[in-house]
Amino acid sequence: MTVTRIILAAGAGSRLGGAVKALLAIGDRPALDRLAALQPPSLGRTIVITGFAADQVETECKRLGLESRRNPNWEQGQTSSLKCGLSMLQDD
Repeated sequence: MTVTRIILAAGAGSRLGGAVKALLAIGDRPALDRLAALQPPSLGRTIVITGFAADQVETECKRLGLESRRNPNWEQGQTSSLKCGLSMLQDD
């Protein structure tokens, strides 16, 4: 069975003073790095949905070998980001 994981990383982190949540350090590694390590690549795809600070998050995605897609409507909330990710599955 192939599993596709969608990581919603488009939010602005308003409760964190505008910090880029996906890039916040947890210990010695960014949060996105730690999330990516939870699913081995052999189990399937990991797609990261970006929005706020998309360029920075997408750079980290490339470094980690993760797919990314920019949600142009990220300010509309998590549902719009989930729809963006699900649309990638429909493209397959």
